Amino acid sequence: MPEVGTLPVEMHEQGEVYPEPSFVLQTPAEFRDDFVRMASEAGEDDQIAFETMQFEVCEDTEPIFDVIKDAKDRGVKDVRFHYDRVAREHIRDPEDGSQAWFRPDTLGGLAIYSSGGDETRLKQAFKSREKLITDFEVSGVTDPAFKKRGERKILNHNHVKLAVVGETAWFGTMNQRAVDYEMSNFMIKVTDLQIVAALKYVFEQTEKSELGHDKMLLADNAESTQATQLLLDVGERRQSVIYDRALEMVDSLQPEDSLTMIGQWPPVKSMYGKLARKLQTKMQEGAKGTFLLSPEEHLHPNRYGAKIAKRRTDGMTQRNLNMTAIHLPKQTHAKAILVERANGETEVLLGSHNYTSWTVFNGTRELAMWTKDPEIAGQVKNFLEVVQQNNA
Repeated sequence: MPEVGTLPVEMHEQGEVYPEPSFVLQTPAEFRDDFVRMASEAGEDDQIAFETMQFEVCEDTEPIFDVIKDAKDRGVKDVRFHYDRVAREHIRDPEDGSQAWFRPDTLGGLAIYSSGGDETRLKQAFKSREKLITDFEVSGVTDPAFKKRGERKILNHNHVKLAVVGETAWFGTMNQRAVDYEMSNFMIKVTDLQIVAALKYVFEQTEKSELGHDKMLLADNAESTQATQLLLDVGERRQSVIYDRALEMVDSLQPEDSLTMIGQWPPVKSMYGKLARKLQTKMQEGAKGTFLLSPEEHLHPNRYGAKIAKRRTDGMTQRNLNMTAIHLPKQTHAKAILVERANGETEVLLGSHNYTSWTVFNGTRELAMWTKDPEIAGQVKNFLEVVQQNNA
């Protein structure tokens, strides 16, 4: 067992200014600008922490890397940057989106190309990132040792997206590449001190390998109507407290309840496994399901794979009239499940997890929030509506 929208800075009514909510769903640009502003104002005793899976040096991301370097240079004591080892095995050209994969030991050039593109630009993008990593390692911002994570298997990844400045933290779905500012993504800004402390704990565990079991943080208030928990998958194979919570949410669906799900992958059996089967069963029993997906040609990185995913998605919705698949105007990288019950209650699960069965099988480090807080659920619902309208 396991041990939105926009930032409402001010609300004006009769001259009054109301405090910012404890949880605010932000767009990628809002998150970046907020993090940069706060990090630039941080004192020497404020922690500045950043964790992402993949990243590249480009116009969108440079402000983040610059403020991290500046904070370290001006004497902020605890400045750290974490990334997954896969980040150095893959590179994108921020200008045309071409990509290349290569062996980590071929640091002088790129060994395997996947999608053409300008080789000179790909190599320059690679070298720019390598220079940033070297600068971070020399200054002590990044410790290369933590990425080994003990004896983790080769398919095990750190998929967490997390940031901290002082007593404010963020978590969500976005990596730090140009494409992540183009697709629909979100980060949740948190100022609740108890949850900020839990997010700092999650960040600290990145550099440790002794955790053998997933964690349910802040689980003591689970019976509250506004219960909020952080769920941490530590990366053990065949173990995911986040996936299990998604199964529980689907199991609890009753006829006339509705579920809205946004994800990088379509919820077909070949990808979601047991979760997809339970979703289809519940929809057949009368619950309603709406699935927000990337455009049909982007359901899989491989063109042939996208065609297969489209065919299976079409079959899923044709067999069950209570299931609706909506293809968004642009690609999405967001991951969230919103349940709206017939009695008016809401429940949300959101974070880095893709809810795919292979993620669970291989063991992936993931972070999610589960909550019944109607304020957070309302922001998620608004985000999903905006994404459908213009893919913000």
